[in-house]
Amino acid sequence: MLDPFLERENNSGDLYFNLGTIAEDVWRDSRMSYENGLVDINGAQRNQVDQTVWSWVPRTPSLVSAFDNNPSMRQFQDVGFDGVSDTNERTKYAEFLNKAKANLSPSAYALLEQDPSSDNFKFFLDQDYANAKATVLQMHKLNNGLENNSPVNNTTSVPESNGTQPDNEDLNRDNTLNENEEYFQYRIPLFPRMDVGNHPYIASVYTTPGKSDKQGRNPRWIQFKIPIKKYDNKIGGIQDFRNIQFIRMFMTNFQDSAVLRMVDLQFLRNQWRTYEKSLQAGTDYIPTDNNNTTEFTTNGVNLEENGSKDPVSYVVPAGIPREVGVGQTRNIIQLNEQALNLQFCNLKDGDARACFKNFEFDFRKYDRLKMFIHAESRPSVAPLNDKDISSF
Repeated sequence: MLDPFLERENNSGDLYFNLGTIAEDVWRDSRMSYENGLVDINGAQRNQVDQTVWSWVPRTPSLVSAFDNNPSMRQFQDVGFDGVSDTNERTKYAEFLNKAKANLSPSAYALLEQDPSSDNFKFFLDQDYANAKATVLQMHKLNNGLENNSPVNNTTSVPESNGTQPDNEDLNRDNTLNENEEYFQYRIPLFPRMDVGNHPYIASVYTTPGKSDKQGRNPRWIQFKIPIKKYDNKIGGIQDFRNIQFIRMFMTNFQDSAVLRMVDLQFLRNQWRTYEKSLQAGTDYIPTDNNNTTEFTTNGVNLEENGSKDPVSYVVPAGIPREVGVGQTRNIIQLNEQALNLQFCNLKDGDARACFKNFEFDFRKYDRLKMFIHAESRPSVAPLNDKDISSF
């Protein structure tokens, strides 16, 4: 993630991840909304839709994911989850508009009155953006709108749409509306000058040299690694990670507007597992002390992502050549070099932690095995001295 606080250091907030089963019912009316089942609510087919507290929804179940073949129906169907166009939104949400008018400036109310549901789509290369010399963020702000995001006619060589299929609340396409909320929740605090040592999930920080702005600030790319087992909260009756269907992200508690620019979101499988039993006794399968406050996690570091890690950057061990892979284009490419990373905190004197990996391998073909290891402390704690820790 690009550091979002380089320009606004008087801001902070939280980023949340939800992993599990998420309710698909956006309007919370227990009715599935899908555009291709909508009709003209002021026409003869009015009885084919129902009016709920929040929207207009079709009465019949969705059989196909396609708009009506009659192009004239697109204006009644491509209207978003609320089921009505901007004109009908002003009628349906008249009470809301009257209350908002007393609390908004005239210019802000004029924008709200144009689109009371705030669901309109606008193409990012629209001429209005060019005339206003809009920034990249302003050009893409309405790109996820649902109303009129699949127009029939296209006047430019670039499709001025966000897809050709109708929008619906059935995210996993199983023809049912899921209303369950069962998930693991992860909270990632975001604040100015966050770095390795003062943040629980930051693995490394890379500052781009030679790309400073007018104030001399260089962009900081922050790598987060969040252990999936260390969730902050569990919502609903979810028991384990065997049935993860949805991922939800949201931001909250910010004092000012913030933009998060993320280069990559990945689930990384770690083949090394932490040993959960005690290593102090002479036999296995003895559980650890319940009052134990030692934190221990396994992770990975590699040359391409952690080559500039602070305080000690990752380098290829001396005498170990990087493996070479030959791609389909016959280009010789050096593969990424990586290593196992063991992190522990509050380890008691004389105590130990271990990890293991299950695999089948014949070591008889080798004469010697080498292992390269080094230890480093976080910048926020006291430095390590010789013989403070040992490995086995």
